[in-house]
Amino acid sequence: MKVYSIVFVVLVFPVGVLAQNSPPPHQHNVPTNLIDGSKTPDLIPDSTAFRHWLLITSVVPNASNADFVRQQAEVSKLGLTESEKLKLLLVLANFRGQY
Repeated sequence: MKVYSIVFVVLVFPVGVLAQNSPPPHQHNVPTNLIDGSKTPDLIPDSTAFRHWLLITSVVPNASNADFVRQQAEVSKLGLTESEKLKLLLVLANFRGQY
């Protein structure tokens, strides 16, 4: 019985040790066509820039008050009239709903 116990411990111990080795660190592959907007903003397509601005400025249907305050702050930077602001808010709501 002692022999079986010793053989069991000898066989199981290396498996336990191997299981505790940490996996290699995860490495991210950076795409070769990645554009750094802080260095070359002119390389960012207008459609991408506008889509990002629309996503950032629009709010979800069940938005919090903080989201609406943030949206108003973004829209107020544009210097629009009240009528233009209302039209823009409608465009933003439609865009978010379709996106």
